[in-house]
Amino acid sequence: MTRVCGIAAVTMLVAALLSACEQEVAEVDPIRPVRAVQIGGEVIQHGDSLPGRAKATQEVNLSFRVSGPLIALPINIGDVVEEGDLLARIDSRDFEVSLRNVDGQLHRARSELEAMRIARPEDIQRAKAGMNEAEAAVRLAQQNLSRVKGIQEQDPGAVSQSMVDLAEAEKSAADAQLSSAREELRIAEVGARPEDIAAKDAEIDSLDASVQSARDELDYTYLRAPFDGTIVAKYVENFEDVRAKQAILRLLDTSRIEM
Repeated sequence: MTRVCGIAAVTMLVAALLSACEQEVAEVDPIRPVRAVQIGGEVIQHGDSLPGRAKATQEVNLSFRVSGPLIALPINIGDVVEEGDLLARIDSRDFEVSLRNVDGQLHRARSELEAMRIARPEDIQRAKAGMNEAEAAVRLAQQNLSRVKGIQEQDPGAVSQSMVDLAEAEKSAADAQLSSAREELRIAEVGARPEDIAAKDAEIDSLDASVQSARDELDYTYLRAPFDGTIVAKYVENFEDVRAKQAILRLLDTSRIEM
């Protein structure tokens, strides 16, 4: 009996212990996962940093001031050029012809002005001969007019009014020619009037400006580098017809960088 009681007591003790362990295990909160990101290790930085942009101090799209077909484009992207180097060229023949024309007009006007200011013997002789011819033409026209009118007075039906009008027109034209010849002789003998000389001077000034403009346009057919730099873009190909102010090349000066 005593042995049975002992076994029962041990059994009860073990059950009590197991029950206590279950209660302790039940009371422990479960482990929950936590999302975490590892950051860099501790880095000590000295000084400040700011955002910025670097660019060339000079950058420009190059273009012509005149239009025409390209005949030279010896530049490629990446080429390093110096100030004054030839980058492209337009056909200059039309501009050369224009320059020759206005230059010829200028030289002719200067010669005329010189003749207006100086009375040369050969000019006087030429003017006198022209006046003699004009006087002869006036006499002939007057004789013809008198003859036609005389016939009309004697026989109105023999001469039409249109013939009389034509004879009068020829006489008027001869008179005008004689007046012009007399003025040319006067100019040859005493020189041109001050207002005529002033007008010729103004004409020469205008032609001189035209010559300079034609020379500038001829020079504009050459596209040269305005500064040292690198070609970073090419927008046309050789032998294309280009317009004034159309972008041809892009040039960067990389010798100095601007922040």
